[in-house]
Amino acid sequence: MREVSVKGMHYSERQDGLAIPYQGVERCLVCGRIPTDDAHWPIARGTHTQAERILLPVVPLCRVCHTKQHDGNPEIIRTLMHKAPRYWREEGLWDVYGPRFEKWLDKRAYLEAMR
Repeated sequence: MREVSVKGMHYSERQDGLAIPYQGVERCLVCGRIPTDDAHWPIARGTHTQAERILLPVVPLCRVCHTKQHDGNPEIIRTLMHKAPRYWREEGLWDVYGPRFEKWLDKRAYLEAMR
């Protein structure tokens, strides 16, 4: 595997061309732990899919918070809703991730209204 960077995010590129996030030294956006994964949020995709080639929004999450996020932990989700946009702006990624995040927020509001 070789290391590649795309828009400031680091990936390990496998021989089959899939890019997988590497474990990094950034602090977890939720709890501050290290190491972290580049976790796809709010749009998550399974591993080893063609979707990994698409630049989906990512945030640095430790394994514990990453798992809780996938489990739908409301505290983790609220924290990410607050901190992720600021993180993306600081990293210069808001133009790429902002529209996807806002679309997700609209869908979330719609689904909550339908309950």
